[in-house]
Amino acid sequence: MGIGWFYAWKIYMDVIASDEVVAKRLEICSKCEHIMTSIAKVKLCGKCGCVIKMKTKMKRATCPVNNW
Repeated sequence: MGIGWFYAWKIYMDVIASDEVVAKRLEICSKCEHIMTSIAKVKLCGKCGCVIKMKTKMKRATCPVNNW
């Protein structure tokens, strides 16, 4: 079995933002003038086209209009 789970956890922690950061980003995005809703009712960034729910979870992601 080894310590493969440790490396998977470390990669996850290096990529995924904390719940607090995600919540703050989602709050900022929800008030942004560039937010769009797709036909499938998915919130998208009108500047970069990313799915907001996914982009806000990425630790190293940045807002294309520098809101976060």
